[in-house]
Amino acid sequence: GLDSGTGLATGQCDIALAGIGVTDERKSKMEFTTVYFDDNLAILVPKGSSITSAADLKGVSVGAQQATSGETYAKENGAEVIQYEDTSLMFSALKTGQVKAVAANLSVVSEALTNDPDSFKIAYQDSENTEQIAAAVSSNNKALLAKANATIAKLKENGELDKMKAKWVGATSSTSASASSSAS
Repeated sequence: GLDSGTGLATGQCDIALAGIGVTDERKSKMEFTTVYFDDNLAILVPKGSSITSAADLKGVSVGAQQATSGETYAKENGAEVIQYEDTSLMFSALKTGQVKAVAANLSVVSEALTNDPDSFKIAYQDSENTEQIAAAVSSNNKALLAKANATIAKLKENGELDKMKAKWVGATSSTSASASSSAS
């Protein structure tokens, strides 16, 4: 229900904060905080795989989370996409050979690399396909939006945001070029 904004609009939740990509469709239904992360799309493969680029996905079974930019990216590159509801199932399918690759944001594939560095590698990181990540709130909750933006600004100023990026995504991540602009 993220694309519909229903959970935010009905008060089921106050803020959505978990790797949410800013899109025009979503902007029409909710407000976004300042972008706090630019997240490249990446292709994760088992070590030893011959896949080295997006072009290599054509006709290949590729795992992706449902309704994500990774799924769109895989389809655009001719992959036979297998949808997964969560990352653990997707990474398990890659490890057991049910899919030959996974297409997802770098922040997502970093989880698999951290948990199982001996099994996986990043075959390709597409810096031309970067998704801006922000938090989302109801369009009626300007006060919470202001507080969230203030918190993001503070985390950027004191360096904590960069520390979190390094810890959770690693040195291969990109940082937000639009640090001071609002995505709403």
